[in-house]
Amino acid sequence: AITMEESDEKSVVIGAAAVGGLLGVYLFHELSTGVILACLAAYSATLGNSFGAAVKSAGSAATKVYAKTLELNEQYDVLPKAK
Repeated sequence: AITMEESDEKSVVIGAAAVGGLLGVYLFHELSTGVILACLAAYSATLGNSFGAAVKSAGSAATKVYAKTLELNEQYDVLPKAK
């Protein structure tokens, strides 16, 4: 089984911002809305309430996906093959 180390708070906030930005661009087809949602998600990840916990969970998942992507690219050298 693969065990992922616990993400530090900075990477979780960055992951939350990435999720917020992607959702904003995907749902509203506007870059400015994506930037606003990324900022809101990053701020929300610093809160201690239930919404902050949900955003932290999404940010943690995004961090784990990114780490796994880097691992797979390192292992199989996918990026040069995709070009």
